[in-house]
Amino acid sequence: MSATVRSVNDSDFDEWYRLSKTFLKTNHNIDLSKEDAKETFDRILDPKVKIWALLAINPETNQSIGFTNYLSLQQPYNPQERILPNGIYVDPDARLKGTGRRLIEAVYKAADELGTPDVHWNTDINNHTAQLLYCKVGVKTGQLSYKRVLDGL
Repeated sequence: MSATVRSVNDSDFDEWYRLSKTFLKTNHNIDLSKEDAKETFDRILDPKVKIWALLAINPETNQSIGFTNYLSLQQPYNPQERILPNGIYVDPDARLKGTGRRLIEAVYKAADELGTPDVHWNTDINNHTAQLLYCKVGVKTGQLSYKRVLDGL
């Protein structure tokens, strides 16, 4: 099976939501509500907002088996924007078949078409399986990510 990757369209909400919900619960222990997902999906479809999403489709079953969201971010000291994939996920039974690579390569292609070839992403420090792929399609930056601790949230 060689997955095809395409941009989401307005009829893809249910599949995008299923994949997003699974990704967030599995990787971040976040329960994505349908309302929050719909708001995000509407922003993805809004041509004025620089957020996009891709689906990986199994051509044999026409089922969605993976996704990624990505966004454009203006850098303070560089007029060049940067593309940030935000969530790269492939259903467990579809992994190790090149789908993750196809998703990343599709982001690279989109970034090139946008004129913003600078693509950076993060992964969990313990996600060794993903890192095996990421070391083949990119290079480690040597940076660690930190976030603000919000009490009570």
